[in-house]
Amino acid sequence: MSAMRYRQFMRLLEEWPVDKSKAGRNIAELIRKKVADGFRQGEHTTVDFEKCDRAFESLQKINTDFYKKKYFREAKKGATGLDAAMCSYVTSNEGIKQMNEENKGMIGRLLGKIRKK
Repeated sequence: MSAMRYRQFMRLLEEWPVDKSKAGRNIAELIRKKVADGFRQGEHTTVDFEKCDRAFESLQKINTDFYKKKYFREAKKGATGLDAAMCSYVTSNEGIKQMNEENKGMIGRLLGKIRKK
């Protein structure tokens, strides 16, 4: 039975997209690490079947956008007023780096440029 659950998780991980713009902070990376920790011996790992099935179902619903489809929204913007593409950029490593740069102030930016040279 563990083998079947292990294969289910492996199929899920193959389908789960990896967002390269969030390297080191990507949920797909975290899920892969947790699955590897949970199935240390691969198909021969002993697992709590009920807990494993609940985790798989939850991840599967996230991966297939179950709740996004179930509770359709007309609005294309979130609570912040940003659309999905802008939210994706703001939460990317590049976007966070740019926001940190802007928050330094004029003196901080000048010192940063001097140190780079």
